[in-house]
Parts: sequence; C-alpha cells; structure tokens
Amino acid sequence: PGSQTFYLTPTGSTATTLFTAEVLAVTPGARSNAYVVGDTGAWQVYRLQQDLAPFSNAAKVSLFNGSFNHQLLDLYVLDRGVAFDEDSLARAIIIGGGFASSVVTLAEGSYDIYVTSSGTRDVRDGPFELDVALGDVFLLLAVDEVDPEAVSIVDPFAP
Repeated sequence: PGSQTFYLTPTGSTATTLFTAEVLAVTPGARSNAYVVGDTGAWQVYRLQQDLAPFSNAAKVSLFNGSFNHQLLDLYVLDRGVAFDEDSLARAIIIGGGFASSVVTLAEGSYDIYVTSSGTRDVRDGPFELDVALGDVFLLLAVDEVDPEAVSIVDPFAP
C-alpha cells in the first residue's frame, strides 16, 4: 500500500515547514482523512478511515476527539432546543483522544450536540447546532480551545 508524506505549513506560506509526517496508506481505493492536531513541537497526525456510505433511512454522525486537554469525551445528541440536564443520555461514551466515536444514526431533523468530560455532566462544548437530512454523513471534530477547560466542536467540511 505505501505511504504518504504530509507537510504542515503556516497559512499562506510554503517556505516554512512546521511539521512533517509519513502516514501509512490505507487499502488501495479506500478513502481516508488525515488530521494533524497538537501544538508547536507536539504535533500528531491521525488517519481516519470512516464509513462514508450513506444510509437511505438515516443520517450518520460521529465525533473525532482531537483534544489533548480532554483525553476522554462523551457525546450527547439532543433534539434542538431540549435542555441538557441530568436526564440526558450519552449517545457515545469514552471517546479517547485520537479516536472517533462509533456512528450515531439520526432521523432527519435539527439537533444540538454536546461533549462532556467522560463520565461527568461537565459540558466542554455545546450546543453545536446540526441539521441533518436522510443520507447525510458527518464527521465532527472536538479540538482544544485556548481555555484548557473547553473544546470546540467543528465540522471540517462546512463551507
């Protein structure tokens, strides 16, 4: 299968290389995404091979934990406008740093996404508003903020 070399450079400049990594290729013909997370001198690259095949009767959502400050996160998916409280149930638990959650299937609709420190109700981000249609496939990322207690949920493919 071979490998691919990735170069991380400052925005708009290819004169300076901040990080170089060689990532083993996946099975020929298989699609994957490479994510570089970290900070100066502590970069790591993760390769994710997600199941991007859509379901005709549901949307698919998963979350990649790219946080260094919160190595274990839980994922909550609530109907839009429903308050996050002690009765909220996690849809994916113990999402380790550098790993993606299992796929959560959702009906067409509007949702609020929350992440917490694993096993707690300590919200690290949310609500992240997500509107889904049948057949949609989302891979969201949880990334560190300047505040070490917070993470941000981002959709890397949003326009």
